[in-house]
Amino acid sequence: MKPTQIAVVGATGLVGRQIVSALSLKGHPAEALHLFASERSEGEELEYEGDTLSVEKATPEALRGMSVVILAVPPDVVRPYAEAAQLHGAWVVDVTGTWRATAPVVVPGFNDAVLASTFSGRIVSIASPLTQALVLVLGPLLQGSTVQAVTATALLGASWKGQHGVKTLDKQTADLMNGRDPEASLVFPHRLGFNVVPQVGSFVGDLTQVEAAVAEELKLVLKDQAPALQLTALQVPIFHGMTVTVSLQLGTPINLRERLVTSKSLKVLDTPAESIYPMPMLVVEDEAVHVGRLRGSSMVVSVDNVGRLASAAVTVALALAGR
Repeated sequence: MKPTQIAVVGATGLVGRQIVSALSLKGHPAEALHLFASERSEGEELEYEGDTLSVEKATPEALRGMSVVILAVPPDVVRPYAEAAQLHGAWVVDVTGTWRATAPVVVPGFNDAVLASTFSGRIVSIASPLTQALVLVLGPLLQGSTVQAVTATALLGASWKGQHGVKTLDKQTADLMNGRDPEASLVFPHRLGFNVVPQVGSFVGDLTQVEAAVAEELKLVLKDQAPALQLTALQVPIFHGMTVTVSLQLGTPINLRERLVTSKSLKVLDTPAESIYPMPMLVVEDEAVHVGRLRGSSMVVSVDNVGRLASAAVTVALALAGR
């Protein structure tokens, strides 16, 4: 049987590289994997299963013959590839959230069943890693009880802005450590090095794009069980991962630990007396969501945003390949 042909568009970006790594871990054959990126990355080689794969220039026509296309490109250039891939008969897995209003929004480990259902189009939207973390934490708590409201503060590392974010923070930090004034950045609205910026994305009313998108995705995934959400997203000067403080308003009292330990998608790290709790440095290359500092109806959550997004995209892609 011929293996499923999978294309990764944006393969040399931060998320794209993680997607390629995740496909390797899943054992997808190299001869059935096609890597695409912008013209400046054409000819670059990425390691894959002990060998290397060459990166081709991404064009809509190059997606002909693919069964599944994973799009890890900036939102402003994603549409031509998505439209062409569907026209050629491929399933499309989008990590940008561009189609969240019209395509199924998937959080692997929570609503995987939607992938086997009937829906219009051939495109699936992967929920943002922040939405995924909140959904996977709320999931066990919604069984037989209600969560009326969630107040959350998300501390997002520079990797939220991809390679440009990581490189910008790296340079700003080096400049400041060496007594130089960092150059103005087009990636962040203010200097991120040794600073905290309470804005992630442009503002839409009194919410940023990230805050508004997570609220929308939460409603799309949890439907009538979705609680009211008050989210503040802060860009913080760490390179990878993110941490979220979560406070719940519960309809009925529940034991958080007893509920959370039942989930295979979560790791409960909650021994504060021994300094064991979630931290960004612990989640890198771990697709599980870490949760701890459980106090009444409050908790701290950490997740590898890039790794979680890439793993989710691959999980969905392989599931669609079986349709």
